[in-house]
Amino acid sequence: MTDTQPIEKNCVGPDAEYIKLISSDKKEFLVKRSLAEAYSGTIKRMLGGPTIFAEGEPNQIEFSHISSPVLEVICKYLEHQAEVEVIEQNGGEIPEFVIPLEIAVNVMLAADFLEC
Repeated sequence: MTDTQPIEKNCVGPDAEYIKLISSDKKEFLVKRSLAEAYSGTIKRMLGGPTIFAEGEPNQIEFSHISSPVLEVICKYLEHQAEVEVIEQNGGEIPEFVIPLEIAVNVMLAADFLEC
């Protein structure tokens, strides 16, 4: 993201536009909440479940079993899916989504868990 505000300001409170996803190695990724909810069934349920983000608290989800390289690919995939919808509406050619071979199995496992 190229936003100039600190991450905390973008993902604080129950109506925040962004959420923070945290990998097992504590790297943080900022993702639009609408994308995460639209393209990940698991994240949608996590955000809509009994855990309510309090006013002034960051909207964040920690994934203790997903490494930062894998979570980075997942975040890029969520953005890719949004782009695909626009391209399909305009009748364009959908670009290939490339996953680094060395983490492909872990990405598939994470994508299965996240339902995306």
